[in-house]
Amino acid sequence: MKATKIISRIYLKSRNVVSLVILTILGFFSLIIFISISYSNLLSQQEIVLNEAAIESKKMLINSKLMELARKRTRLTSEILVTKDYFKKDELNMELESYAGAFSKLRSEILTQPLSDEEVSALKKNDVIISKILPAQRSATELAMSHDNEKILLAQDILYKTVLPGQNELINSFGYLVNLEQNKISNLTEKSRIYLKKIKKNNITTAALVSIISMIFSIIVVLRIRKIQLELRIYSKTLLQINESLETQVEKRTEELSELNSILKERSERDELTMLYNRRKFNICLDNEYKRVNRDNSLFSLLLIDIDYFKAYNDGYGHQKGDQCLASVASIMKNCLPRSIDFIARYGGEEFVIILPSTDMDGALKVAEIIRNAVFEAAIPHKHSKSAPFVSISQGVTTYNTGDSLSIEEIIENADVALYKAKTNGRNRVESKLSK
Repeated sequence: MKATKIISRIYLKSRNVVSLVILTILGFFSLIIFISISYSNLLSQQEIVLNEAAIESKKMLINSKLMELARKRTRLTSEILVTKDYFKKDELNMELESYAGAFSKLRSEILTQPLSDEEVSALKKNDVIISKILPAQRSATELAMSHDNEKILLAQDILYKTVLPGQNELINSFGYLVNLEQNKISNLTEKSRIYLKKIKKNNITTAALVSIISMIFSIIVVLRIRKIQLELRIYSKTLLQINESLETQVEKRTEELSELNSILKERSERDELTMLYNRRKFNICLDNEYKRVNRDNSLFSLLLIDIDYFKAYNDGYGHQKGDQCLASVASIMKNCLPRSIDFIARYGGEEFVIILPSTDMDGALKVAEIIRNAVFEAAIPHKHSKSAPFVSISQGVTTYNTGDSLSIEEIIENADVALYKAKTNGRNRVESKLSK
């Protein structure tokens, strides 16, 4: 009986041990299953967040490329305006049109991405801006392809008043989209970090509750977490580099645009053929000198210059030679001016004008004779001239003193009368007319 009782107790304890082992194993596997399910859910959420971050990064990259293409189109339009080479203009125009296709392709690509209402609204705003910029760019480009200075000036006016302001507005809009997507990526990154913290906390708790196997499992999980964290750090670093690179590009392009604006302003005041100042700049300079003289009780002289028989030169040698002649004469006259404050400009056609500040009639006549001799001694052949075998110039000189009570128009008229007198008296000479 005792043996039976002992066997019964051993059997009972064995059953209890087995039951305990089975319950322990079942509990362990249940815990493993529960942890696995929870872990899978967290990883799925993490993957969703990373996918969303990748989508936002792609949209940010597309918007950055669109912004860059918009800048390139404006830069090419500006280069078309400033270059003199017609074939170069045509080449730049073809490149400009190629960017239009790339721009359209990128815009179509951005529309295939998941977009928020805010992004859709911003893209619609961009479409409105682009619809204003593109016709203006094409109009400016068509005008720039001409050799007509008035059309080129009109193209520059369109660039300043429509294209560049629209470009700045478009850049700001793209910048807004990029910042919007950067904020989304930052939020998603923070959300990802929260999920990572939850995963780490769950696994640390599991490591404290289970046996060596659970500890091994926890180590595996931690290693996977570390891997995800490493990937996240690498991903975050890449985003940071993209962001820093984008900021650098924006600053660089903004600086280039500022420099381009300065160059265009300078070009707008220059005659492209002779590289002298143009008539518009002359009017500004003459007005300033007129005010200075009246304010400081001083004087200045004005020289109006005309190339003799230039129409005959053009007809006889051709317009290309005529342009070369204009450029050569302009360079000779500019080199004859003794002071940096002296001003010379192309007045129109074959006419030039010089302002000599603080210079009386005697000084102006001396300068005029130096210029006339320099042009004549350059010995530019002109077999169609009736006054000399070489290119020559006629000049009209006038001087304005404080108190002469003359308007700017009357000063110019005095110089014109003197120039007419020089032409009437045989050309290749200098004549003067004092104020009334």
